[in-house]
Amino acid sequence: MRIRFFIDVFLLLWAMVLLAWLGMVMPVHFRAVSPLVLEEAGRGTPTAADLVGELLAAGRAGPAALAGESLPRGMEEAQRQRASRLRAGNPAYSISGGPAPYFIQFLETVSYHPEESAELIPFMLPRGRREAMEGFLGHSSNELVRDLLRVRELPGWERFLPAFSEAGHPLDATILSAALLEQSGRFPAAVSRSLREMTRESLAAEAVSRDLERFLLGVFSLGKRMSFATLAELVGHCPDAETFYRVAALLHQDGEGARLPEFYAAALLTNDVAGLVNYLRRQREDGWRALRLALAMGTGAVHELLTFEKPLYEPSPLFSGFSAHITRGGGFFQGFTQRNPRLAFAAKLAAFFGSGFALAVLFSRVAEFSHRRPVASYRNPLFLASNAAVAFIVAVLLWVAVEPELLHFQENREAVLRIDLASVVGPVSLPSHESESDMIDQVTLIILLLFFVTQLAIFVFCMIRIREVRKQNAHPELKIRLLENEEHLFDLGLYVGLGGTVAALILVVLNVVEASLMAAYASTLFGIIFVALLKVIFLRPYRRQLIMLSDNGQTGPAGRAEKSGRGVANFMG
Repeated sequence: MRIRFFIDVFLLLWAMVLLAWLGMVMPVHFRAVSPLVLEEAGRGTPTAADLVGELLAAGRAGPAALAGESLPRGMEEAQRQRASRLRAGNPAYSISGGPAPYFIQFLETVSYHPEESAELIPFMLPRGRREAMEGFLGHSSNELVRDLLRVRELPGWERFLPAFSEAGHPLDATILSAALLEQSGRFPAAVSRSLREMTRESLAAEAVSRDLERFLLGVFSLGKRMSFATLAELVGHCPDAETFYRVAALLHQDGEGARLPEFYAAALLTNDVAGLVNYLRRQREDGWRALRLALAMGTGAVHELLTFEKPLYEPSPLFSGFSAHITRGGGFFQGFTQRNPRLAFAAKLAAFFGSGFALAVLFSRVAEFSHRRPVASYRNPLFLASNAAVAFIVAVLLWVAVEPELLHFQENREAVLRIDLASVVGPVSLPSHESESDMIDQVTLIILLLFFVTQLAIFVFCMIRIREVRKQNAHPELKIRLLENEEHLFDLGLYVGLGGTVAALILVVLNVVEASLMAAYASTLFGIIFVALLKVIFLRPYRRQLIMLSDNGQTGPAGRAEKSGRGVANFMG
């Protein structure tokens, strides 16, 4: 018997450790994406360096130079030298940013220096260049181009000063730039269609519409940072006008422009500008860090990041010290998770649950060995339910230890574009509208579920104790005394509930967990509910039955008399 006990303990320990290791080595997480999965997805796919090489081969020096700034320092310098040689052979590219027939034709009508700023809006601000552009576009056969030129005369601007006012040259340069993009055929069909509708609506109302002004704000914001060809390349990847504005709003938050190259390279690599904007707006700083890493791994890694829509996984300080040793040799799991994320998620959850179940059975075997008698039958549904509840709690604790961000939720603030024209025309007060949406407080739901399962486990354990007393072949008075001895155990749900409330309140006050007070008080509420169910519905009727049996003087044949309480017996058995 002793040898069998030690064999069982040894097997259960190994099962618990191996299953826990299997869950930890599986690179799938609730609220994050593992770098190992991104690495697997990006293997063999084009990188930002490949993109820059293709752009340079096509003569698009401006887009190549901007995307090249996202490369590591050594690679960036090599690509910069190639772009410099390309501009040296085509002087106009230093301003246009690459092949742009209409813009280069316009450059032939104005004077400029190849070394001056190539950003589109600053280049178009001088009066002589704006007048030359107006004359250049005035004979266009494109109806939308002619309508855009007429828009300059409309009133009702909220964030721009009127084009023909003393300080209206930013708006004038912006409208002319948008008209040149349309004349060059750089707007996608959906963008041109929306711009045509907004322009016609404004001309019909004889006042500029809010949507048209928002679109022009996007042209102004991006045109201050990009040359004509560079801006045209980005616009060509935007599926609609709203996405274009959201791109400008997102990049406007980066005042120094340090993140523009990363976004630009990712947009051209993935051709999924809308998904990229949605991801970065939700994840903010975490999203930018993840995008930077994914770019270095390849296009597949960026696509995978946008598919998961999660920030980059960072192990907890407790787990990071030995995570490298645990995940070593996990190449199979890396590929498996990348190809089958849902199946990997289920496998990880099952592994953690199995580890917890092995731990619960191990405790049961130790208790059985120490008592020298079976504590409960392994086929008993209540016994299995109690072990399953313990296994669930262990699985949650293991997952939280591996992924601490599971308990940290932040509200999601949408980016908005607020242009400050002070850098161009002096101090101007511009109205801004900001929208925000709060995430559902999922951490509260997780804590509520944890408290509920804990109380359910205590309830099941108490039911097992009542069932053990009931099955003993003893006098009813002895059974009553045994139940009285277990009274503190039956109140355990209240003690745990109060302790959970106090602990949760302390964690909330210390900002360790961001949860509502409802989650803290729910611990006590669950304790009250389960203890009330145990004592009123199950314990009290059984005690009453024992008291009546004792009062009738029934000793030996108590088992036959107890059969009258079949409702309670059926539930417990």
